[in-house]
Amino acid sequence: MAEEHKKPKDEKPAKPKAKGGRRELVQKDSFGKEENDKKTELPTTNSTLQTETMDVQHHPDVEKKGLKEYILEGLMIFLAVTMGFFAEGLREHISDKAKETEYVVSLKQDLQHDTANLAQQTHLINVKITRMDSLILLLNKTSLSANETNDAYFYARVATRKPTFKVTDRTIVQLKSAGTFRLIKNEDLVSRILEYQQQDESYTANSLNDVTERGFLYPFISKVFDANVFQTMVDSTNIIHRATGIHYIKKADKEFINQFIYYIHQLKSSFIVEKEVLVDMKKRAGDMIEIINKEYNE
Repeated sequence: MAEEHKKPKDEKPAKPKAKGGRRELVQKDSFGKEENDKKTELPTTNSTLQTETMDVQHHPDVEKKGLKEYILEGLMIFLAVTMGFFAEGLREHISDKAKETEYVVSLKQDLQHDTANLAQQTHLINVKITRMDSLILLLNKTSLSANETNDAYFYARVATRKPTFKVTDRTIVQLKSAGTFRLIKNEDLVSRILEYQQQDESYTANSLNDVTERGFLYPFISKVFDANVFQTMVDSTNIIHRATGIHYIKKADKEFINQFIYYIHQLKSSFIVEKEVLVDMKKRAGDMIEIINKEYNE
């Protein structure tokens, strides 16, 4: 019996069973892979924290808005934009109103200055018209006294002179150059300003004409009057004074005197036209001042 339990010497060790042996190989392979993973993929602290953080993030619950809320928000935005437009428009209106008042005050000062100058210019032209009438009367006489002769010299010498006049247009020029006539809201005032300027242009055109007509008098004056007497009548400031002493007028034929009178008459007619324009301008200036006082309380 003992011999039956003895193993032969050349008997090879028994192979493990396939099922058990495969489990052992898988365990080794799995063990080896786990070892390799541990060597090649060492997780860092940051990545662990990041993973943990990402794992715990949650989106907050957002309350859904109803239609009323959306309408209310839209209405608030619309009101905010609208109020912004209104505020900007109000600011521009206040600024424009201030500028309008500034221009109107300046215009009133210009018109007041013009009113005084127009009155003076009208008076001076009336004086010139009267003197030309007197010169024509004296030239038609066959004989003159010493006083009448000196008067004739004075009237002839001043006949070629004329005081100048220019409207004060600083405000009108500013309104035109800056394109700000739109700031003056009173349409009646704007219309009167433009008409006033047209009258000034008419006066200027007539003034250029009378310059030519005054030039026509020179040959006749030099033919009838003694130029040496004229020399004694003008002082160092170029002011003409009435002649003194005894003087004479040169003899001239009736036809020549008639032509002389004709050119005096033409110049006188031009002065009358200019005077009418000045009178009209003075009235227009006064009317504009009244409008400014009434509408702008200035």
